[in-house]
Amino acid sequence: MAPTFEDLLHRAPANENPFRFVNELIEQALHPSTPTCAAPALVFFGIVYGANILVCLAILIIPLHRGPASKKKYQTPWKSYYIVGSNVPYYIPNSGLFMAILQLFTCVISEIYVAMLYYSAKSPRFQRATFALVWVEIRWLPMYLGIWSTAWASFAFCLCSARSTLHRFLHFKPLVFNSFCFSFAILVFLLSIYWTVLQLSFLKAAYYQYDIFFKQIHSAIIQWDHNGGIDLPSSELNQLTESYDMYVRSSKATLKHTRSTYLFWTATAIPILTFYAISVWALLSLVLGCAKVASGQISVLEHFQSDISQTDTESLRTSTDFVIKPQERKESLNGINGKYLRRKYINLVAQSSCLFFGLFFDTTVGIYRLATGNQSILHQKTRVIMTLLGFGGSLFIFLAMTIQCYYMITEKKGQKILAVPTNEPTITQFPIQFRTSIERSTSR
Repeated sequence: MAPTFEDLLHRAPANENPFRFVNELIEQALHPSTPTCAAPALVFFGIVYGANILVCLAILIIPLHRGPASKKKYQTPWKSYYIVGSNVPYYIPNSGLFMAILQLFTCVISEIYVAMLYYSAKSPRFQRATFALVWVEIRWLPMYLGIWSTAWASFAFCLCSARSTLHRFLHFKPLVFNSFCFSFAILVFLLSIYWTVLQLSFLKAAYYQYDIFFKQIHSAIIQWDHNGGIDLPSSELNQLTESYDMYVRSSKATLKHTRSTYLFWTATAIPILTFYAISVWALLSLVLGCAKVASGQISVLEHFQSDISQTDTESLRTSTDFVIKPQERKESLNGINGKYLRRKYINLVAQSSCLFFGLFFDTTVGIYRLATGNQSILHQKTRVIMTLLGFGGSLFIFLAMTIQCYYMITEKKGQKILAVPTNEPTITQFPIQFRTSIERSTSR
């Protein structure tokens, strides 16, 4: 509970201006001194965000120099995947495209935020505007939507892959899955705008009350010095006390909303963490299954045997859309194509793992802020350290974007899967194209 204005006046040492003492206490709470590690840490994170901007630009530019097939693969916003027995497709975002664009916006905003913090860290005190949580919310929104699109795509990929362990346990209808993913992203977008506007309103009210109180207490300091230590008239003292009480109430409301904002972003991170954890687990099973196929331990038909009946298998073998000869299968899955499959799966596992740990780190910081209450906001050094730790997740996200960029650079031009139809689908289409071929052959 905040002390009253009268209590603060009584804390002042003897023969010292009590109003100046109160003003210095409030100033120290509002503008904490920065630790020596703050400036170098901000420079480091500024470099990380700058490098991430270059990586995101590279991801967007590389397909432009790889021909129409690469542009279609990496720059098509959405892909529609149909499963057997359903006329409604799974709408899956191109996670690489969305992540690159949204991360580009995030890094630009974060660079501005870091520059503001660095500018104020060079002076003895942090400026009050740098702690406006609105900057954190604006920075979080595009980053969150980008991570959500990647988690969505990874989870859908595992959900639709016939050999995936996840596919055998979860059976989400396309309409249910699409509705959840779209509505959740829209809900987070609208709520973040609401929290941002509300935060601006609370901060504006708190700073307005502070400015009124600052003018009155500054006048009281001058008057006390000029009168040689004589107390203020009761009317002026009551007015100053009322201004202080108004400032305390507005500050409490701002702190309460700040904690609610931490709770909001922490809660919205839980579905993504769940998606990533399940996706990494399912993708690892795909890596192992693909390795067995590529090494010749099992055939491609055995690889999908758990989801294909005997009748469907016979129809598949006679289908003109999907003819797999033994020699072609051996060359395809024991040679270049097997390496391509494993490389694709391993890339997805690495990206999903990096994004998972990045989001987990940021969520842990948010949970700590919630657990410590207002201490992480009011305590001087704790507030500075929490601000710096808030940039920690960017390291994992930068690593994930670098992995995606490296994968695109090292991908061989014109590489395709030999054991699928000739329209050269991406790896995420392979199981569904496989089953769609069965459906066409059995309907003839």
